[in-house]
Amino acid sequence: MKITSSIALCLVTSLLLLGCDQSQDIKDIDCDSPNLTKDEKQQANCFWNMGDPTDRSQNKGF
Repeated sequence: MKITSSIALCLVTSLLLLGCDQSQDIKDIDCDSPNLTKDEKQQANCFWNMGDPTDRSQNKGF
């Protein structure tokens, strides 16, 4: 009895997770636009761009 209820619980959970999946197409968002909200920047993965590397960041030797 416990096995069947565990299996049923797993099935219900997986169906709920599939139903909650929001596959949205990511639009081409210009990360340099000053009008973007924080949520739009996060959706477009704008936060990873730190700009051009400097001489100091490239010099890793001693």
